[in-house]
Amino acid sequence: MCFNVESTAKFLETKQTSTTIPFGWDDADNMKTVRSIVVNSYNAGGSANTRKAYIPHTVPIITTNNDCDDIKTKSRWFRIKFERLDPQLKGIELERAETALRKAMKDAHRSIWIVTAYVYKAIKERQMDPFYQELVDEIEGACESLEVDLRAKRMYTLMLFCAKKILEAADSGDMYALVLEKTKNLILPSYSESVCKGKNSNPAPSSGHGSSSVRQCLQETLPDVVLQAPEHKVLPFFDNMFSPSSCQCGETIAFHPKMFLEYCKEQNRNTHGVTEAAIRSFIKQQKIGCTSNRIRFRGTGVQVSAVHIPREWFDKDVINKFDGRFGVRNQQRKKGTFK
Repeated sequence: MCFNVESTAKFLETKQTSTTIPFGWDDADNMKTVRSIVVNSYNAGGSANTRKAYIPHTVPIITTNNDCDDIKTKSRWFRIKFERLDPQLKGIELERAETALRKAMKDAHRSIWIVTAYVYKAIKERQMDPFYQELVDEIEGACESLEVDLRAKRMYTLMLFCAKKILEAADSGDMYALVLEKTKNLILPSYSESVCKGKNSNPAPSSGHGSSSVRQCLQETLPDVVLQAPEHKVLPFFDNMFSPSSCQCGETIAFHPKMFLEYCKEQNRNTHGVTEAAIRSFIKQQKIGCTSNRIRFRGTGVQVSAVHIPREWFDKDVINKFDGRFGVRNQQRKKGTFK
């Protein structure tokens, strides 16, 4: 069973509760969804339910071309990096092997409970196993010069322990030496390198993702576009007086970043290369508003995931111009009148 890149976190979580057999998640591209599945699987809970009704019984086997420098995520997933893309089988040999594998997989599910029961028993009794005690010391020694956190050390140690037990049971115990070598010389250094990169590197922001570019887009381009564009074009993605009930932001300016940027593109307006993701990231990192509220704008009857920023963050003259053009809905002014 395998799912593709378009799978949502909720869909994957549902599958995790319905089977004990690991399933494939091929070419995962949305790292936000990957982080959600990884962390929630480790914590045995997820977005589907926060009252423990969601209990995962398995985890997906993920293939992805992306990586993650977030230590919270990286220390919770078992990451295997390819040393090189050099397939051992090619041509007709590869085709024959794939055919044989498909045939074997038809009956493979019958032996899954045997393998899982065997591994479960080995894990349960590992504290008394001399090999496990030696393995803990060996991984600890291999990580002395590497930046590998305790959670990751335990994860890789347990993986090696299970690998040895399974290989021995399958009369392939001699392959364990290769697994250990690749773990110590490739996987652990790769893990450490990517974590250090995430902590210490400070790459120059690319065009459109720097804070100054996003700030300029929000404080200059957004007001300019909103005040000059026809009202029927603006109202589907902009609201000058939105009072969210799910946070403490108070009176805010709300807008849909994607629709705003698309309109700017249609009008050949300069947005300094800013993207929707950059706007949401800027608002979240600067802690100047919220990025996930569902809003139904005046120009449409459909709810969309928009962002909002407290009105005081914008220039006072800009706010007055917004109110002068679009009015103030459902708000009583100090003079005792409504607009």
